[in-house]
Order: sequence, then C-alpha cells, then structure tokens
Amino acid sequence: AATMEGVFQVGNTNKIEQKVLRELCFVLSPSRRYPGRVWCGTGRGLKTLINKNNRWIEGDGVKEIEQTIRYIAEDKKGNLWLVTYTGGVIKVNFPFDIDRPVVTRYDTPQRLPEGQVYTAQAAGHVIFGTEKGLFRFDEKNNAFIPDLTLGPGFAGGPGSKPVFLITEDKNKNIWFHSQSRNYQAIPGPGDSFTIYSNPFL
Repeated sequence: AATMEGVFQVGNTNKIEQKVLRELCFVLSPSRRYPGRVWCGTGRGLKTLINKNNRWIEGDGVKEIEQTIRYIAEDKKGNLWLVTYTGGVIKVNFPFDIDRPVVTRYDTPQRLPEGQVYTAQAAGHVIFGTEKGLFRFDEKNNAFIPDLTLGPGFAGGPGSKPVFLITEDKNKNIWFHSQSRNYQAIPGPGDSFTIYSNPFL
C-alpha cells in the first residue's frame, strides 16, 4: 500500500505487517519483465521493492531520476514510462540488465502538450492522457502523436476532450475520466470500443 508516509505491507487480515519504504509514494507498479519486483513512484524519484521469501525489501532505485514520479506504465518490451509531477515524461529501458538502465526525457519538443499528463497501459500499448486528449509515442518519428484508440473525440488535437485517470480492467474495458464525467470503453470487433458516458447509475 502506497501512502504519504511510505509503503506498507498489509496482511490478509488487513493488519500492517511492516513498513517497507520510508518515504512518500504515489504509485506502485508490479513489473511484468522482472517478476517479484515492484516499481515505486516517490517524491524523490523511482525506487524499487524486491520480494524475498514473501517479504518486501527496498532495492536500488534509478539514480539518474530525482523528480517526483506520479504515474508509471510498463510497455510490452518492459520499458517504463514515468510521468513527473510537472507533467514531463521519462522513459526507462533496460537494454543490458536491470542494473544499467537507460533514461530518456521527453517534453514539448516531442509534441507532448503542456500541462498535467497521465499514463497507463491499455489496449495493448501505453496511453498518455492530457488536457488535449489521448496521445501515444511513435518510436519511428520519436514524437507523441494523437491516439485514436477511443475515437476522434478523445484523440489528441483541436477539439479533443481532455482525458485523465485511465485504467484497464481484467476484461480489457478501459475506464477514464473527462470533463467531470467517468467513462467506460468496452472492446468490440477489431480494435473498436463502445463508450458509455454514464456507467455509474
């Protein structure tokens, strides 16, 4: 459990078993590439927790990153996409091993809109929610481009609705927030989605 006072390991009876990390933590992201490891977005960079004998201990973080990390998403290759408190995006990949990460920073030169940014892994790729809608990263052109996953109304660009707080559930439904409303996007044929603008009655 990530809290303002640190990360706690909680038992099956809701009893706190131990304090694992002693600093403010915004987000926990279990690694698919490195099972038994959890990435932590903290107020002082990217930290990691390692499971040893069913107990969580603090491992080495990524020393090159000192900014506050608010959101984390892991792509299919095991690369991490981090969003900082100020809306910048950082990519961390591991071409050699986990102890030698490569850190790349992105911002408006790569056409990422200014302002708050959110990220999540959904619809098979990493999605970025912004005040101008959804974006995805185009590796070929090294730039962020509008993401049409949820249709043109939410794709980044003129007239697009803002998108915040994205998550995908186990049935591949995408839940997101826009303009004071919550939405549910249900997958259909091909890559299509049906969007319900009022899923909570």
